[in-house]
Amino acid sequence: MYPVVLGVRPEIVHATLGDRKVSTTLGVDAWISNGENMGPDLIVFYEYHDTQLIGRFLKISEKPSSGEQIRVWMDCAGCSIFCQSTGQRL
Repeated sequence: MYPVVLGVRPEIVHATLGDRKVSTTLGVDAWISNGENMGPDLIVFYEYHDTQLIGRFLKISEKPSSGEQIRVWMDCAGCSIFCQSTGQRL
């Protein structure tokens, strides 16, 4: 058994479930560390189990505050899995 890394691109992380398929979507509670407005997008840096992640949120009604806990949604159909030792995509 080899350790793996889950690759999640910012554009598949969402602040709302919306109309995404529930069968391939994972919701997790995360802590906001920072957020930056980038035109119509909000780039949010958040912590999940001691790992810093980035989400690109569209159409969010309010900018989350630093230290706030929010639920984020990831479409797992767009994730990649990598071998931690070789970096090869599996």
